[in-house]
Amino acid sequence: MINRRYLYLLTAALIVVITYALTNRSPERPIASKSTHSPLPPHSEPKEVNKQIKVKGRKVLGLTPGEENKEVEDLKFANDISEEWQEGVEKALRAQGGSSLSDIDIKKTDSFIWAHEGVALNVESVLITLKNHNGEERKFRAMVDSESGKILRTWDHPVIDPMNPRESRGVSIDPRYHNN
Repeated sequence: MINRRYLYLLTAALIVVITYALTNRSPERPIASKSTHSPLPPHSEPKEVNKQIKVKGRKVLGLTPGEENKEVEDLKFANDISEEWQEGVEKALRAQGGSSLSDIDIKKTDSFIWAHEGVALNVESVLITLKNHNGEERKFRAMVDSESGKILRTWDHPVIDPMNPRESRGVSIDPRYHNN
C-alpha cells in the first residue's frame, strides 16, 4: 500500500517536471546560411517629410500632400487677422454663461491658416478657462476665427459628475429607511 502511494507521487512529480520542461523550452536558432540577397544600397538622405508650409508667418493646415505648393497659390482668404478676436470670444462666452461666470481666461496657443476646398481661414488655437463664483474651473480647447472671434471647433471638454446625483433630480428618500 505504501509503495503504491510513493509510485503515484513519483509519477505525478515526473509529469509536472516533463510538462514544465516542454513549455519553457527556448526555440532553436536556425542555422546561418550564406545570404543570397544583394547588399544594402548606399545611405541616401531622407526626403523632407511633413515640411510645414507657411504663409504670412502662419502654418497652413489642410493641404493635400504632394500638391501643397499649387494649393497655396490658389488659396482665397475668407477673413483677415484682427486684434479684436479675443473680445468676440469673451463676449460670446459671457452671453452663454450669464451671471454664473466670474472669470474667463483665453490663452492663445497657436496661430495658423486652415485651408479647406480652396478657401483659407486665419484661425487661432486657444485654451479657454471658465471660472464660476464658487472658484471652480473648467478648461477646454477651441479653434477661433481670427477676425470675428467666433468659435469654430472645440475639444477637450471636461466631464463633470455630480457629487450627489439624487439631490438635483428631486428623488426624496424616506428618512425611516435611510440612516444619516
